[in-house]
Amino acid sequence: MNPPAMPARLRFYLLSSVCFFIGLSACTSESRHENFVSRVVPLTYDDFGPESMAKPLLGPRGTNTRVIVYHGATRSALEHHFPTSASGTPDYRFITLLSGIYHLQREIRHLPMTPENEPLRQRLRQTYSRLYTAYNKRRLALVSTPPFFGRGAVWKSSIMPPIAPPM
Repeated sequence: MNPPAMPARLRFYLLSSVCFFIGLSACTSESRHENFVSRVVPLTYDDFGPESMAKPLLGPRGTNTRVIVYHGATRSALEHHFPTSASGTPDYRFITLLSGIYHLQREIRHLPMTPENEPLRQRLRQTYSRLYTAYNKRRLALVSTPPFFGRGAVWKSSIMPPIAPPM
């Protein structure tokens, strides 16, 4: 003899509660931290070249200056994760991902093609490659969603335009 069938409404509530608890377990503070860290690229001041080249974007060099390149994070969240108030802590500079990419493109393009500049050009290209990888990963995640999901009426490639690959 078969047991009585579970009512449809009870099955729905049971399935919903199981999904809720699975989703809740994925929202630990560690997973939120990993999600935030994936939105930033930590670099040094020297990754943007000498001070004369980096100063228009980053300002004057300080002692122990670190550069945090971000996309999709708020300024308050950045200041919470990277505090600068205590003495002896790194001097953090926050720039957006696109401003870092555009600055590096401009500096690489205007750097004279001489053998003396080749090590600097390689360092700038390596920094550009790191930023391009982070940008392209986020861009592909946005553009690959179906047009009826999320920002369906917005042309997604205008939100995050394609950027030239590393040189």
